[in-house]
Amino acid sequence: MNPYNLAPLISFIFLLAGGFYVIKKGRGQVFNWLFALAIFSLAAMELGNFMALISASNARALFWQRWAFVSAAFLPLTWVVFSLIFARENYRLLLKKWLWYLALILFITLGFLFFLGHKSLLRPAEEQSRFILGPVGRYFLNFFLLNLVLVLLNFENTLRFSFGKQRSRIKWMIRGFSIYLWSYVVLSSLALLFSYIDPRFTALGSLAIISGFFFCAYSVYRYGLVDVDVYIGRQAVYASATITIVGFYLLLVGLVTKIAMFWGLNLKSFLSFLFAFFVFFIFICLVFSGGLKERLRLFIDRAIYKGKYDYRKEWAQISRKISSEFGLEAIVSAIIQVVAEDINLKRVSILLLNKERGYFYVAMAKAINGEVSKNVQFGRDSEFVDWLIRYADPLVIKMLADKPDTLKIFESEKKNFEELKAEVIVPLMAKQHLVGMLCAGEKPSGEPFAGEDLELLKRIAEQTGIAILNAQLSEELMVSKEMESLYKVSSFLIHDLKNFSSVLSMVAHNARENFDKPEFRRDALTTISNTVLRMNNLMQKLSILPKELELKFSLTDLNYTMSQALTKSRVEDASGIRLIKELNVISRVTADSEYIEKVFLNLILNAIEAMPQGGEIKISSRDDEKFVEFSLRDTGCGMSNEFMDKHLFKPFQSTKNKGLGIGLFQCKTIIEAHKGKTDVQSKVGEGTTFILRLPINRDR
Repeated sequence: MNPYNLAPLISFIFLLAGGFYVIKKGRGQVFNWLFALAIFSLAAMELGNFMALISASNARALFWQRWAFVSAAFLPLTWVVFSLIFARENYRLLLKKWLWYLALILFITLGFLFFLGHKSLLRPAEEQSRFILGPVGRYFLNFFLLNLVLVLLNFENTLRFSFGKQRSRIKWMIRGFSIYLWSYVVLSSLALLFSYIDPRFTALGSLAIISGFFFCAYSVYRYGLVDVDVYIGRQAVYASATITIVGFYLLLVGLVTKIAMFWGLNLKSFLSFLFAFFVFFIFICLVFSGGLKERLRLFIDRAIYKGKYDYRKEWAQISRKISSEFGLEAIVSAIIQVVAEDINLKRVSILLLNKERGYFYVAMAKAINGEVSKNVQFGRDSEFVDWLIRYADPLVIKMLADKPDTLKIFESEKKNFEELKAEVIVPLMAKQHLVGMLCAGEKPSGEPFAGEDLELLKRIAEQTGIAILNAQLSEELMVSKEMESLYKVSSFLIHDLKNFSSVLSMVAHNARENFDKPEFRRDALTTISNTVLRMNNLMQKLSILPKELELKFSLTDLNYTMSQALTKSRVEDASGIRLIKELNVISRVTADSEYIEKVFLNLILNAIEAMPQGGEIKISSRDDEKFVEFSLRDTGCGMSNEFMDKHLFKPFQSTKNKGLGIGLFQCKTIIEAHKGKTDVQSKVGEGTTFILRLPINRDR
């Protein structure tokens, strides 16, 4: 047997194995069944091609060629459906829109099968191993070719609208599909050109299938079966390389064929020339592909202009800078300095995630002229942040505005981009989580960022993300250790409180004998006042710090709890303080009234202390869907955005000179133990509003 004839058999075995693997891994998913169906239809066609090649008679070969024809008839339907759902986020909507066309494909396919045994479809030629196409056969190949182009167009759009890690996960799979789909575009066009089918040529398609199989196998080995979602917008139909390439290819093939026929060229020589031309054409397409051009430009930058960046040196410098610093703020400062100096930028800023408030804020910035606005906030759940995580590469902001499919994202964050004055935003990833953003402003020269600039920023970001995450974890560990130390210290302080109690007992005991002496009374009063004051301060700040809250839940009227806290705070007796109460009728909640009262009392006392010259406190309550909401607003000094982003609700962080910084930390801990939420709105010089939400039906 000619080894060349084994190609269809090998491709059949590969396809069969691949189909069963997809079914096994799919666990009943519709996508995997459709994928397997597309593979099996291709495998059935390869089986027919192989049997036709090894058949001893024309009649037997014709039978298997018709088998291959039947299998090929179902390729358009199966592969069009598969190309519509492959890695598509909006595939259900696409299937609904394309349902009429899929029904039309099925109807036409069944129509062609009606002519299966008729000579108008396929008949044997005088020369052995050739089959002449009849009128119906030529119509079928036109139909087949049209749908192959449609499938390639769908795969092209999926790849074109993907980005970052999405593209990495699907590009090898699409390359594998494209190799054998393109081979059948060539074979179909040749069959149409000469109006006959030679089974020996189908082995070329089998070799393409084998090559494509290895691409797909590599993709599955490295990334697993596809589980990404790419959104395909309407802009997909506006520009397509597939349509251009196929149209240009068919036009040239027709033109070259006419020239060959006119000059009477030998058919074998012509086919050799056509094959060489096809290889050259593919080479031209690769040369003009955007991805290859970018790689070529990077290669030229590195090979010819080596003096711009020495990556090993830059990496060592960053490592040295980061390792010599301790603490998140110092590390961020070092990173900004390295980026600003190495790339020579007008401004650089780093945004970090505020987990408590759910947005990215400007943690630190550096600018040559003026200041970088710190009022920029990107919501953690915003469309831009989600897009940036999936993109996972340095993002040139201008690119967002230039592409129709990302224009909406650009418009939604346009104000933030203008405030930042950044040209490039680089995601800082660590353990597949976005921990921050590195924002690079324009260069003093005004020149755009080159490929090597973006490459350097990407390398810096890879190391920076891990460094920032480690610094954040270190700070959390330090807080944990500080709390542990506080627990130990508190036991000693409580012991001191007992000593204070002993002093008071002694004073009381001595008073029985010396109370009539004015000097004793004066000293005793001073001692008692000082001791009680010190005891109250220590007891209030330290004795209520249990390692774990032990809550006692019961149905509670929180309006009554708030009234109790107001009474204990004596806010109505405070000088210059105006109290406004708007306690509406609210639902009772399951809560620990004692701990909630401590939260209310702490917030009220904080509001009083924030207004030493007097002011207004407004307290309101209301039912908000599944929550009871309390709002406490004061007209005090307020808090800066920087303090709220970096220090609010963190232990040992206080705006008061004598504060321990544990009051608000306790409040938040208590509210979270009730599965509630705490929100804060504040502005320096205008006041602060605390909003507490507690669930009406709490799952314990």
